[in-house]
Amino acid sequence: MSLVKTEKLIDFKNLIWYKNAVNTIKGVLNMFKSLIFYTHTSNLCLAKNKFRYSLFKIICSICLILGLSACDNKTTERQVKERPIIKIGATLPLSGDSAEVGESARAGLVMVLDELNKGDLKYNYQLIFEDNQMNPQRVALTINKMINVDKVKAILSLWNLVGNVAAALSDKHGVFSLTCGIGEDSTKGKYNFNNFVSVEEEAKALVDQLKKRNIKTIALFIDNSAMRLEFEAVKKLIGDNSDIKVVFEEFFNPGEKDYRTAIAKASLKNPDMYVYSGYNPSTFIFMKQLKEITGRNDNVTSMGIFADLPIKDRVIVEGLWYVDDDLNGTPEFQRKLLKEKGIVSQSCTGNTVANLQILVAAYENAKVAEGEEIPSNEAVSKWIFDNVKNYDTYGGRVTVVREGLFNKKPSIRKMINGQAVEAE
Repeated sequence: MSLVKTEKLIDFKNLIWYKNAVNTIKGVLNMFKSLIFYTHTSNLCLAKNKFRYSLFKIICSICLILGLSACDNKTTERQVKERPIIKIGATLPLSGDSAEVGESARAGLVMVLDELNKGDLKYNYQLIFEDNQMNPQRVALTINKMINVDKVKAILSLWNLVGNVAAALSDKHGVFSLTCGIGEDSTKGKYNFNNFVSVEEEAKALVDQLKKRNIKTIALFIDNSAMRLEFEAVKKLIGDNSDIKVVFEEFFNPGEKDYRTAIAKASLKNPDMYVYSGYNPSTFIFMKQLKEITGRNDNVTSMGIFADLPIKDRVIVEGLWYVDDDLNGTPEFQRKLLKEKGIVSQSCTGNTVANLQILVAAYENAKVAEGEEIPSNEAVSKWIFDNVKNYDTYGGRVTVVREGLFNKKPSIRKMINGQAVEAE
């Protein structure tokens, strides 16, 4: 990603630290000039003269390098302090059942912003984190706090429960909202964006795999939230004349903990494959109860859900294939996060840091109106719509499409030793 560079306009003559550095170097030079004069007027041998003169040149060079280094450091510090500040809020689940996902996103955002700030940026970007605990009341509280108290220009979030609330509140206050979640409710509004594979793309990838693997009958277990949109798209693709038949459907509320009755009913239909979609920790509970009742759980697939499981729980989906929208980020990003932060990238971490990359690029490159310090929301939004086309980020290559959806192609993966790998 290339960012517009700014020129360094610095009046060196009026900087006290610069004068001090120059005076120090002058003093060192005068001292060694006296040393050379003394050497020449003495009866020391020529070899000693050459040695001292060489030493003189080395020390002077060191002094000059140190002086220039000090100048450069002071210049950088002064520029950071004087650049206009742009605050970006991030409401994440930093405690509770989804804390591992939230901490992964926080680490990724910090790492990427540190990387971006090493460049020659126009603005000083600051991240403000709040813990929403994946609780609806906490979500609204943290977003209102960041908008009204911290005065952020944008809110970063993940998953529908948070993204939809963030979109509504951000739109009301004229603040950007960039999230990662199923569906397009979170894109409604002037400055709202969602970085996620479209439900049509995911549904097509799932149906294609079911056909490829000669699956004839499926049982659907679907969280009664935005995830329902994915499976409406699946059923539409299957249609009435397809070789694949939906023999059982169960829609459950978020946070469901008891699937045993529904599983018993579904098992009577003897489906070839169970297709599950739910939030953690419900996924782990479903997989455990399915094996308890039917004796197996190796005939389950999902659309992205397996990657949401905490690392310690992924053994329950070991070896299973699923449709993945690469929410964890590119292989390069995942290696970098593990190396620098010691963290395995979790669901939506890749897309969340991609949203930060896009947002920073937009602010850096959007036009600034005369008399203003930073671009307007309209200018930033226009840059995103005009330039995010096959745009490379740590979340993969994305394109902004209808109503602020960042779309990309899904892939087919399977869990091996707790890690998502390409399925054969």
